[in-house]
Amino acid sequence: MSELRLNLVTREWVVIATERAKRPTDYANGVPLKAPLPEHLSSCPFCPGNEHRTPQERHRLPDDGSWTVRVRVQVALEPLARSPTVQTGEA
Repeated sequence: MSELRLNLVTREWVVIATERAKRPTDYANGVPLKAPLPEHLSSCPFCPGNEHRTPQERHRLPDDGSWTVRVRVQVALEPLARSPTVQTGEA
């Protein structure tokens, strides 16, 4: 059953629904909600082994060849809106 409680910090009345305290995993019954992701995809530029598909990296952790984190250069995109050009001189 829901309860009406006073929030002592904001001095507002709030409704607490204690029967809704269950988490999504409480309803799963052991069935996975999503299919697990594959370990490696040859088409994924972010998977280990596909480093050649991304821009040059700046840093990697750990530094021993295998990595958990890679920092790479952001590829600059062409501006969507260009500023108007100012022409000087006579037409």
